[in-house]
Amino acid sequence: MITMKQKHFIQVWMLVVLLFPQMAEAASYMKNAASYKAMLSGKNTIDLSLPTFDYYRIGANVYQSERSRIKAVLNKDTVEIFAWKSLGNNWNNKSAAMCWKGENFTILCEQYGIGYSNQVVLPSQNNWLEFMLGPDIDDSYHKTMKVRWKVPYEWQGKTIELLAHVVWREGDTKDEGYGKPMDFSLGKFSIADPPPVSVMLMTPMLAFDKEHIGKTMIPYAIQASKVNSMKVTYTNRVTNRKEEMAVDKPSTSGYIYLPADLPMSNVKAVCNVTDQEGNRAMRTNRHGARLRASGRWHGIGRS
Repeated sequence: MITMKQKHFIQVWMLVVLLFPQMAEAASYMKNAASYKAMLSGKNTIDLSLPTFDYYRIGANVYQSERSRIKAVLNKDTVEIFAWKSLGNNWNNKSAAMCWKGENFTILCEQYGIGYSNQVVLPSQNNWLEFMLGPDIDDSYHKTMKVRWKVPYEWQGKTIELLAHVVWREGDTKDEGYGKPMDFSLGKFSIADPPPVSVMLMTPMLAFDKEHIGKTMIPYAIQASKVNSMKVTYTNRVTNRKEEMAVDKPSTSGYIYLPADLPMSNVKAVCNVTDQEGNRAMRTNRHGARLRASGRWHGIGRS
């Protein structure tokens, strides 16, 4: 015969058994390194999945603190590139993010019942950008920040390791404490080379059109999708000073016009271009010719 006391004990025990998996899962989500993920999603993009808020079924909420960081390791140098946090321990608090490496981060903000429809592009600055992050599709008790990082142009063609430094907070009051910091690797990623970009200066000659009489012209060709700006620098051999001039309306091919009555050396073209994938890059080409005052040239490969 089961007494009331024994019956009550059995009921409590069964309730614990039923709730334990949920309690264990909730406790492990923010505090488990396996919950933080990174994967290569394109030639030069990496997708990050970063736990941000865990609504406890029983107990205190766990949320990401302002101390959490994502770091990139390149050629043994470690650089902080991204930070994320929840603005408080309440489910309705906003989240925030900040980056330091160019406008290369896009956050997929899931609003309530809408799905991943809103995108936030982070500017490169030392300020937090706030936004509302909705619950995960596969678990309505979790909020996970989905981030797409476009690897900066100068890092493409290299192997990058991403490191996570996670410091979560737990509690329902203003005095909640910080958890023990977790440091772990999110993986190493081999980033594809960017599309080729180049600048070529060709043999100088006297200009033959009426608009540029008395000029030396240097044909050029640029391998890029778009030329944003272009300038020419050279050493004035009369004054021995470096001078420069902007090229008006530059394109992927054309002519640079320089004074034919001015001897010069160290002629260089400096271009700001956009490649086929939208990356902006700087390219410089040194001509190597020494231009005489007559407009003739000699000494290719010399300066």
